[in-house]
Amino acid sequence: MRRSLATFAVLLLLAGCAGSEDRLGTHDKTVIGAATGAVVGGVAGAVLDKKDRRGVPIGAAVGAAIGGGIGYLFDRQEEDFKAVLAREQEAGRA
Repeated sequence: MRRSLATFAVLLLLAGCAGSEDRLGTHDKTVIGAATGAVVGGVAGAVLDKKDRRGVPIGAAVGAAIGGGIGYLFDRQEEDFKAVLAREQEAGRA
């Protein structure tokens, strides 16, 4: 059970990282962060809660929330960087 869960987690992580900007658009880091957080949180929940496996969905939910939040911050940082870069390039042309 543990080996199949780990294999699934690795495959899901690789699949989430495979399609970034082309398919996901402007919020790609948020989606990748949430997916990665869900996988890592689910695996951590499975490892820590060996009795009744209630830790898997709880860990996945918490991991998705944290990973999505971090990804959202990275998306905002990228948007801000692109805006500053565009202003500087426009000022250099004038």
